Amino acid sequence: DTWFAATDAVLGAALLLAGRASAWWSGLGSHRQLYTAAGMLVGLAVLEQVNKYCQKLIMRTVSLEVIKAIRAALFDRLVTLSMRFYQANHSGKLLSRLTNDLNNMGMLLVDVLVDLSTDFLTLVAALIYLWVQGGELVILGLGIAIVSFIPVQQISSRIRRTPRSRRICAPTP
Repeated sequence: DTWFAATDAVLGAALLLAGRASAWWSGLGSHRQLYTAAGMLVGLAVLEQVNKYCQKLIMRTVSLEVIKAIRAALFDRLVTLSMRFYQANHSGKLLSRLTNDLNNMGMLLVDVLVDLSTDFLTLVAALIYLWVQGGELVILGLGIAIVSFIPVQQISSRIRRTPRSRRICAPTP
């Protein structure tokens, strides 16, 4: 009950704010509306970039800690491997794989997760806007989101099918 009351209060406040904004917007002349819309778009673009910069700064710190923990775990694993493993895998190759793969993982954590979270929040905001405009539009928006999600699923399934032998520090038989 508390959840529904809070949701109703937030939606009521949003609708009230939307009504006031619509009345204010209608009171502007057409040229003024154009200039105001252009200014709002520029302001939103700047705000988006500042937000992404802050997110990437935070995620870079987090990714460095994650990579540090993974490097420690990999070192512990490498210490336990047999001499046969080191005879089959040259140390330069192992070092290169460790360095490059972990650096790529760090970039993935920073770039992909920030973009993914921003895009997810944009999708949620767009669906809420479509719901306020009319319920049918939400169905259309969800349909577009699902169609956009299908290629991502196909690519991730290909990545999961990558042979274990190509993964880092997989012992050779």
